[in-house]
Parts: sequence; structure tokens; C-alpha cells
Amino acid sequence: MAELAALLERACAAAERDGGPLVLWHRATARTWPGTADVADVAAWERVLRRVERVDVPVVAVVVGACSGPALETVLVADHRIAAVDARIGLPRERGRVWPGMVLHRLATHLGAARARSLAVRGTELTAAQALQVGLVDEVTDDPAAALASVIADAGALAGGFATRRALLLDAAGRDYAAALAAHLAACDAELSEVDLPARVVSRL
Repeated sequence: MAELAALLERACAAAERDGGPLVLWHRATARTWPGTADVADVAAWERVLRRVERVDVPVVAVVVGACSGPALETVLVADHRIAAVDARIGLPRERGRVWPGMVLHRLATHLGAARARSLAVRGTELTAAQALQVGLVDEVTDDPAAALASVIADAGALAGGFATRRALLLDAAGRDYAAALAAHLAACDAELSEVDLPARVVSRL
């Protein structure tokens, strides 16, 4: 797990240096677990996942074949998720038990507690079509490379600011209106200071 964390950290740094996007391509034929780990390794892995959630470039995950363990955790922190038609997605397991990590928190955030609870209790492995139906992936395709190229092209047309916009969206569920308003006004103020809008336009906002 430590090697995976270091690899993902380097990928984040490279994506930010080169202007992104950060592409997480997962291809496996069976469920895998990344060897031995202790709670310090788990904490370090979570810090890297949080880093991905805050990276200032688009994050796109592609799933081909089986996806579980840390692979699923990286899929959940992506902005856009593409699944090949043969994808099979399941919760991480260790010794037959569903892994009790932050993957459960992210599942509940993305899918809602009821759907996440059902997956956690049953340990169900989803097909690509089922994952699309519940909202775990954004599209299913028989040509993942072409789908990825299309997403990258669309994201490339945007001017940046991905980290700020992603943070506002991720924090929305846990904030009340007043706290959310303060965060959004701060983001708008920062945006206005960078784009140098004409005074007559600003006065109308």
C-alpha cells in the first residue's frame, strides 16, 4: 500500500506540473489486495486520496475488468468515471470481510446511505450496467480509450479552478446555507480578482 500511495502522489504532482488531467486507468482480471499494511499505511493512503480530491486538474478514472480494493477507492475520488462493458466493481475485502475504510464514507456520499448500506451488507459485485444505474460510474462504453479522449477534450476547454469547484461540491452536503454561502463568496471574490472583469459588469452582479 505504501508503494501505491507514493505512485499516486507522484502522479498528482506530474499532472499539476503538466497541466493535467490525472488519469487513473484500472485493469485487472480478479480482485486484488495490495499486500500487508498497518494502520499507519492506511492513514498515509487516505492522505493521498485526499490529495487527489484536492488536485487542481480534472481526475478521470477508467475501469476495465475487476475493480476492488484501493482501485475502487481511487475511482470514488475521480471527477468522471468510465467503465468498460466488462467492468465488475465490488467493495474492498480482506479475509472475506468488507473493508471498513473511508470507502464506505465516500460510497454513502456519492450514492446515499441506503444504497451504500445495501452494498456494504451484501458485499455485492456490480456489473458495469448496474454500477451505471446506481450512479457509481458516469458512463459505460466498449471503447474506453475513445471515451477518455472525449472527456479530456471537454475538460481541456475549461480554464481551470478545478480544486476550488470540486471542494465546494464535496463540502456542500455537510454545510448549512450560511457556511456554504461564505465559502462560495470567498471563491467568487478570488475568481473576480483574477479575471479582471470590466467595472460596469461587476457593478451589475
